[in-house]
Amino acid sequence: MLYHTDLSRKYGKSNGLDLGRLNWGNYDLIVIDESHNFRNGSEVYGDDARENRYLRLLNKVIRPGVKTKVLMLSATPVNNRFIDLRNQLALAYEGNPSLINEKLNTSKSIDEIFRNAQRVFNIWSQLQLGKRTTAALLKMLDFDFFEVLDSVTIARSRKHIEKYYNINEIGRFPERLKPVSLRPSLTDLDNAINYNEIYDELIGVRLSPKYAISSQVWRNVPGN
Repeated sequence: MLYHTDLSRKYGKSNGLDLGRLNWGNYDLIVIDESHNFRNGSEVYGDDARENRYLRLLNKVIRPGVKTKVLMLSATPVNNRFIDLRNQLALAYEGNPSLINEKLNTSKSIDEIFRNAQRVFNIWSQLQLGKRTTAALLKMLDFDFFEVLDSVTIARSRKHIEKYYNINEIGRFPERLKPVSLRPSLTDLDNAINYNEIYDELIGVRLSPKYAISSQVWRNVPGN
């Protein structure tokens, strides 16, 4: 087991493995936990001079040596843009769209599908709040987008697993503890300003170009 940060290292040890002598291209299966760490990526055919962790994973692990399959695990595959998901999926087809286009039952290429999905999302995000619903977004997205998701992803919720899987074989989920609410004081000094007083002072602040911060807050702090 290695860490994604190890891709930035050319020597040293990680979990007892000598990174300098590691045969990165000798793995036929790579399991990437928290795969959204590779959501940004780079140009998948970038040169070594600009090689980041994403490209190093492609160029040193997935593309060379034995044929490598990629299994990615993430609870947040899309953070801000649909391109986040496209970049992760690109690891599975070595950054070469032709390797997946011929396997998909879609009328468009995977790059075009994600470009259209991003365009639709941009339009949806500008809708009025009452119209900006999940149902509206799903209705606007192209069928090919869902075909891609059905072909290459598996989504399972905790309830789904508990209902349809043999929990005795795979093990039970840890019990969820009730959240504990803490309300710590700003300080243990008797005469110190508190959070509510700071809030009230900040609400009354009227900044000017000459002063970046009002001195009113600090006047109430002991020692100032």
